[in-house]
Amino acid sequence: MTNPLSQRMAVLERHWQAFRRRPQLRLCRWVFAPDEQWLLSLFLQEQAGIDAVSNDIFVVLRTPLQHWQTYLEQTLEDLTDAIRHDLMLLDQHGLSVELADAPNPAGLDAVSRFVQYLHQLSRTVRTHTDGALVLCLLPESVEDNATLEPVLTALLQRDLPPDLRLLVTDTAGAEQLATLCGRFRTDCYSSTVDMQLQKVIRQLAALGSPTAPDVKFRQWQAELTTALAQRNLRDVQYFANNCLLICGQQNWPVLAGSVHLSVAYAYVDHRRFEEALTRYRQVIEQMERLYEAGDAPAGQLSIMAWLGGAECTTSCVSGSAPSITTSARPTGPKRYRTGCWLSKATGD
Repeated sequence: MTNPLSQRMAVLERHWQAFRRRPQLRLCRWVFAPDEQWLLSLFLQEQAGIDAVSNDIFVVLRTPLQHWQTYLEQTLEDLTDAIRHDLMLLDQHGLSVELADAPNPAGLDAVSRFVQYLHQLSRTVRTHTDGALVLCLLPESVEDNATLEPVLTALLQRDLPPDLRLLVTDTAGAEQLATLCGRFRTDCYSSTVDMQLQKVIRQLAALGSPTAPDVKFRQWQAELTTALAQRNLRDVQYFANNCLLICGQQNWPVLAGSVHLSVAYAYVDHRRFEEALTRYRQVIEQMERLYEAGDAPAGQLSIMAWLGGAECTTSCVSGSAPSITTSARPTGPKRYRTGCWLSKATGD
C-alpha cells in the first residue's frame, strides 16, 4: 500500500513540475485549504534531500510580515544570514563558495538592494547547478491587514534574475493574492492544491487490522483531530470518550492523558475554563504518579498540562478562572523543573 503522505507529496511534485515546464513564469502561488499548508513544509524538506524532484535550490524565508518595505529589509537580512551560515558549513567540509555581501550603497531603496543581492546569489548558484533559485516567501506571522501583494508587486516590476523563481501560498476562502495574479498573469502560475488532509488522516489511522484496538484508537483519534479543527465541541467529547474507552480497556494511561489534553484544549477554545482546568488537574495527578514510577512520556504530558492550566488561568478576564490546586503540584526536583516551565508561560 502506498503511503498516503507520499501520495500527497507526489501531488505537490506534479504541481511544481507543471510550473517549471513554463520557463516564462516567475511566481508560483499555491492555494491550500485552511490548516493544510504544513504539508508544504514536508515538500520543501524533501526537496533538500536525495528524493528531490528537481535540481532547484529552495530557500525558505519565514520573516514576519508587518509593512512591506520593512519586510524586504528584514528578509534581506535573514537571507544573507542564512547564506553566510550555509557557506560556513560548506567551508568546514572543504567546499569553498565565494559570494559577495549584500549591497548597501547610499541612496538605494530596499527593493533595489534586495534585487541586487538576488542577482549576486543567482550568479553563484548557476555555477554549481542547472536548477533555479527558488525563494519561498512564507511569513511565520502576519500583522492585521498586511499582505505580500505589495512586496510581490515591487519584485515582479523589477528585472529579476532569469533563473529566480518565487513560491508563495494563499488560503482557500481567504485569498489575498488572487488580484496580483490577475495583474501579472503572464508571470504567475496559480493553482489550488487539494491535499484532502482529512482523508490522509483517516488512511493513516486505518493502517493495520481493522479490528485491532490500536487501529480503532487511531481511527477515533483521527475523528477527534477533525472535530478539534472544526471547533465542534460535541464531536470532540464524543470521539474523546470513544478513545478513552479503548484506553481503559487496553490499559493505555498515557494515551488517555493525551486525549484529556485535547479535550481541555477544546474547552479553553470555547472559554469553558472550569471544565478545562478539571481536565488539566486530572492529567497532572495521573501523569505525576506514572512519572514517579519511571514513565518519562507521562512526565512530558504533566508539563504540558501545567502549561495548559497556566494559559487557561491567564486567559480569563480579571483572573476569574480557578487555579490548579496545590495538592496537584509535583514535588521535589521535578516540581522545580515544572515551576521553571510555568514561570516562562506566565511571565513570572
